[in-house]
Amino acid sequence: MPQIASQNSFDFEKGCYVGQEVVLRMKHRGGARKRVVRVRLDGAMPARGTPIMDGELPVGTLGASAGTSALAMPRLDRVKKARAAGRALSAGGVGVEVEAVAK
Repeated sequence: MPQIASQNSFDFEKGCYVGQEVVLRMKHRGGARKRVVRVRLDGAMPARGTPIMDGELPVGTLGASAGTSALAMPRLDRVKKARAAGRALSAGGVGVEVEAVAK
């Protein structure tokens, strides 16, 4: 039986398992580049799947919505770069504010 390094973790010495490449990539790169986050919209919700843009650079896509809130899957590194440069994100001509991007 393989040893588990600590509770709620993976044994990186075990060998092959489903999802091994993704887990190792996250371990060595420090986390996922994309994840589902909540966004606020400055107007009417564009169609689901509309790309979120930083100027001409795609940052992610919009998902389900309710009113002026929606779920989106952006690349967190690109959101951080846009914020640091003071650039606004948009989707279909509507302003988008990504909430709570950690790290």
